[in-house]
Amino acid sequence: MIRDLSLQGLGISYLPDFFVDDDLESGKMVQVLPEFEPDEVGVYAVFPPRRQISPNARAFVDWLISTQ
Repeated sequence: MIRDLSLQGLGISYLPDFFVDDDLESGKMVQVLPEFEPDEVGVYAVFPPRRQISPNARAFVDWLISTQ
């Protein structure tokens, strides 16, 4: 929604690059404040207090760790 509003000329937005890469390349959007670099945002995995977690959850957490 924020991307769409920005494309309509209703303001500027702060979005991840992968949301707007195509728009920037096509000229539909332009980057403002290129010198601004936001702080990194942490990602946390919280599990219920039991010994085993599902294999899917474990695989997802392992993938997150590997992408650091």
